[in-house]
Amino acid sequence: MKISSRCMLAAGVVLSLLSGAPSAVQAESRKVPHVQGVAELPAVPRKVAVLGLAALDTLDALGVDLAAVPAPPSGESTVRWPAHLVARYSGDRYVRLPAAARDGGADPRIAGIKDLRPDLIIVDGRGGGQLDELKGIAPIVDLSVSNTSLVASVAQNILTVGAAFGREKEAGDRLHALLGEIRALREQAAKQGTGLVMFAVGNRVMPQQPDARFGMIYELVGIRPALRPDEGQGLSTGRPQAAASADDGPEAKAAAEAAQKERQAAEERYLSEVMAREPDWLFVVDRNAAFGEAKAAQTMAATPAIANSKAWREGKVVFLDQDGANWYLMAGGLGLLEKSVRQVKAAFDAGKGADMRR
Repeated sequence: MKISSRCMLAAGVVLSLLSGAPSAVQAESRKVPHVQGVAELPAVPRKVAVLGLAALDTLDALGVDLAAVPAPPSGESTVRWPAHLVARYSGDRYVRLPAAARDGGADPRIAGIKDLRPDLIIVDGRGGGQLDELKGIAPIVDLSVSNTSLVASVAQNILTVGAAFGREKEAGDRLHALLGEIRALREQAAKQGTGLVMFAVGNRVMPQQPDARFGMIYELVGIRPALRPDEGQGLSTGRPQAAASADDGPEAKAAAEAAQKERQAAEERYLSEVMAREPDWLFVVDRNAAFGEAKAAQTMAATPAIANSKAWREGKVVFLDQDGANWYLMAGGLGLLEKSVRQVKAAFDAGKGADMRR
């Protein structure tokens, strides 16, 4: 999601802190800028409803007390949250907001929020499109992040939370520490050659261009991408397209199957071409890990173009989602970014990632 002019302030903060210069961060009290405007808060919010997991991760990292959260995974769900978030928010203390309705019917989340009567509603990427439905219930803050300006938008989100809850100093200190770690990681990354971000879903592993959904990881790490933004045009970098439905006729099904095979062949050729460049490091976002499915390492080991690469043989593979701290579910969350920066730094220090290749 592209970010509005609010990022201009954060960009200045980021440039200052990444260069090592100290910066005093001031936020106008109770007028809180965010992705889709400015929220006016008459007082520090006491009853807060959060709709997005990335926003929850940021608020949790900053110690904000909450009233309502996305419903943690139940015993029937395959979705995997990070263990510390499940432990913290599964209790009866919190109103648990269900997933958004997908059938066009009444959204149970909206009803739950109306019943709660919160002082503030916080959304992120996937919930950012519900502002019209939420207006009138309470002030809204959108903590979505930008695919192309990740660090600046995360910085602004941290400052936004600090301003909303009267925690400017705590937010400024946490931001200063995060940007210091990012600066140090980028200094290391400049000596590490090239990197390739890969998105694993099902039995597919797709290279991510710098402007693709998870291309933001190049910016975070600071490593030189093994491919350009304009490469792979027309190829999927996300979830597979839906196949023909059971209601389609034989001709439609045959055409859909042929198109699917053609896309798959093109994706395989593209993957082989990219891996032939021998990127020095592979950074893997694993959607399967978010749902307790077969790990990306299994698919990658069975893919010759990857398994025969130098990076794979040398173990220079960083699985960013190996414990459920998942980029697919909460990209842009503060806790996730801190963990990922430290994970990549540890891999660089050791000269290899955690050995999950088998």
